[in-house]
Amino acid sequence: MSKRCPATSQPEQDCKRVRRDPPLPSPESVNLIRQRNAQESPLLRLPAELRNRIYELVVGGHLIHVEAEDKKEGCSKSRAFDESAFAQLTIWQSLQLKRWCDHKSLHYYPCTAASEGEAYDRFLDASALEFLPGDDEVFANNWRLGDRYHVLSCKERHAKCLPQDDDKKPEWMWAPIDRSRLAGATNMSLFRALEFGLLQTCSQIHHEAKDLPLSANTFSVRDLVSFLLLACRLGPLRAQIIKSIHIVLRLGRDREHWAYWLAVPKISHGLSGVRHFHLSLLIIHAGMGDDGPFRDDFFSGRTTSWLSGLDRFRALPLSCVTVILSDDPDSKFGIKGFSDSALQYGWSHDNETWLQLREHECLTAEEKRRWAKQLKSYLLNETSDLVLR
Repeated sequence: MSKRCPATSQPEQDCKRVRRDPPLPSPESVNLIRQRNAQESPLLRLPAELRNRIYELVVGGHLIHVEAEDKKEGCSKSRAFDESAFAQLTIWQSLQLKRWCDHKSLHYYPCTAASEGEAYDRFLDASALEFLPGDDEVFANNWRLGDRYHVLSCKERHAKCLPQDDDKKPEWMWAPIDRSRLAGATNMSLFRALEFGLLQTCSQIHHEAKDLPLSANTFSVRDLVSFLLLACRLGPLRAQIIKSIHIVLRLGRDREHWAYWLAVPKISHGLSGVRHFHLSLLIIHAGMGDDGPFRDDFFSGRTTSWLSGLDRFRALPLSCVTVILSDDPDSKFGIKGFSDSALQYGWSHDNETWLQLREHECLTAEEKRRWAKQLKSYLLNETSDLVLR
């Protein structure tokens, strides 16, 4: 028996339900709602200065880690690179930004560690660096927290701020061999990531507080691509709203890229609103291609090539600067570096050789503190001297 023909020959696509947006409210009804809110809302009846303080307490005071991650297939690219906002970039600069940023999405993670101000106070307090518990081995504490070389790095302090679940970890936390199975990430709104529901309660509150997520929080970037993607996403005008920024700069990698892009006017102009600058410097001697400064470089002043991009911040009227200098945990003189089987070839797996190398090439914790104070004074235009004495 042959199959019966459909009762209608109407094309299948015509049968699909068409989604229609609800009609917009009339201006008159919007005004009525606004007037009623202003008269009845306990919050909106408060003086503007008090409302603004409440907004700051609710949506401000966070340190927000900004991570650039590979996108999922099909994720919208419309907000990844705002070409119109950077129309004055050169052709090469535009192409480079697109190459780095177009396939990336931004994710935001609220910090759960101590604030950078608290970390800086601890960094300056030598008595706060106690030894970790250890056994009685001869070298048990030579590379542990509290010895005369070690400073707690931002990597260690912020290790638990990011998701630990495999399906939520940022790309850089995965071993290179495992990155091929990453599913990728979708674009995420800053408001959605931090659940700033207050801004969605009514149009007046949104109008009064819409800039506070940018101006009342500190944005932390650990690599150049995350920094550039944030600048591209916001555009120069919106980026100027940011008042506080935390940059993780690795002395030994990427110095040319950072120095170049911080000097690009359209990029650096977006930093003009920054008044609080928190800087975490990681010294890297981890393998091929790493050329971080050695101890002699700090005493001879041969550190300017790693820091030339920071001169952009000297032009700003900064009111607060913190600088923390440490060895990268995975570097030769970091906590993990000593036990790294590949790095141990550099000292023939001999503890005494490693200790002698560290004494010759690595700054002590006290020297790190002294030089960090000098760099802070340099950024505040209180000195032009970066030679460790």
